[in-house]
Amino acid sequence: MGKILFASDMDGTLLNEKGRVAAHHVDTINALAEQGLCFTVATARAPRSAMGPVKESGFRVTAPAVCLNGALLWDMETDRPVKSFPLS
Repeated sequence: MGKILFASDMDGTLLNEKGRVAAHHVDTINALAEQGLCFTVATARAPRSAMGPVKESGFRVTAPAVCLNGALLWDMETDRPVKSFPLS
């Protein structure tokens, strides 16, 4: 069986009204990682805007982040693009 990927929207889903990740979400994401599952965020945000709340929360995004409404895959570990899908 291949890897399983969990992806979450950020604003209004993963992040609370203060723009932070709730502790119980961090615990759940870390439990997924311990089981070998992948987690990432999918957001309309630009990569660096998405990285702030993720880094503050203390969990690792273990797959490329889906940014700019799917126009860009971003590796948060290396802070570099993986693939872009520009409009033509």
